[in-house]
Amino acid sequence: MFADDTNLKISGPPENIKYIIECLENDLNRIICWMNENNLSLNVDKTQFILIGRPHIVKSIGTVTININNAVIHSATSLKCLGLIFDDSLDWTNHITDKVRKCNGILYSLYPIQNIINETNRKIIINTKIMPIIRYMSSLWGSAPLYNTNLVEELIRKCARFVLGIRKYDCVLNLLTNTLFWLMPKYLYIYEALKIVYKICKGDCPDIFNGYLDFNNITIRSTRSKTYTNVLLPNNSSKIIERTFSYVGVQEWYQVPISIRESDNITIFKRNLLKHLLNLQCNTSDTDIVSPYNEINCCNLSCIESVVNFNQSNL
Repeated sequence: MFADDTNLKISGPPENIKYIIECLENDLNRIICWMNENNLSLNVDKTQFILIGRPHIVKSIGTVTININNAVIHSATSLKCLGLIFDDSLDWTNHITDKVRKCNGILYSLYPIQNIINETNRKIIINTKIMPIIRYMSSLWGSAPLYNTNLVEELIRKCARFVLGIRKYDCVLNLLTNTLFWLMPKYLYIYEALKIVYKICKGDCPDIFNGYLDFNNITIRSTRSKTYTNVLLPNNSSKIIERTFSYVGVQEWYQVPISIRESDNITIFKRNLLKHLLNLQCNTSDTDIVSPYNEINCCNLSCIESVVNFNQSNL
């Protein structure tokens, strides 16, 4: 018997790294004992762990090792879990460059047949072969720094030019918005995040998310053209909190019209939300499609509030 992508996570302040590792090793030893009692075994050769935190803190800690089952495992700088590549600073560089490289390879292989097939079929091919790769886990990597999300944006523009048959330097934003109905990384991130928020609000989510979002500590100010939402944070809070899902989800939820938030079901919600975000994207200039969560040279801890993430690939 085996199980892939089984994970343990443990967190704590950097100064307690020795205690954190000790706790992790104790947990692993208990798991190994349980496995032995149930005729299972741990594949140590495929076991990895990663230290996650601000770049300067991770660098100051250096390489960390854990000892399990008489084997020494060194901390990795990146690892893959469920198709998502984590790195030690969570700027998603490895994941985005890997997926962009893969998609570019697919796209370039299609150019010899570009003039053989019509626009409709080109759109079907891109929507089938490339867009699912781009959209996968975008609710996590979507808050990556600009130097990474710009790679995805350029890839989407290339795909649009391939489908529409236009020249390399022609403006393509309005066409890919109104004709292809594709979202750029900024709005794709919001779209995927708000789908999760909707399910949490409707109670259609695992129990672990009950009470995960706090809609009480907010201030809302409305003008004729826009609603401004401010999530109140503790006085001593870090800027990192502003890139967590619990913050972004609440912040963006109230930027959406109430008629969309009160949709009867997830299908209607997704359809209306997509129309809303496409409209916002269409009204955005071609050089001003930047997410407020994509600041350059910032540590991004948008999906995990942990210091050590342990990935056990096979049992």
